[in-house]
Amino acid sequence: MYLHEYPITTFCAPPTAYRPLVLSDSVEVLKSHPPRSLEHCVGAGEPLNPEVIRQWKQLTGLEIRDGYGQVDSL
Repeated sequence: MYLHEYPITTFCAPPTAYRPLVLSDSVEVLKSHPPRSLEHCVGAGEPLNPEVIRQWKQLTGLEIRDGYGQVDSL
């Protein structure tokens, strides 16, 4: 996924989506093509590793906020 190709302003994803984005191959893409419209980042579904949060902020300048929501089971 290349966030610079899409004019999204909010990225809400589980930690399993953020982790690969801070790995070495993706880091080069983020450095050469930073997200152009991204303003808000939200992690949801499970706790996010503090190291991933730190690396993401270093790469993008954006903080990953913790999202919380509930779903009623029928």
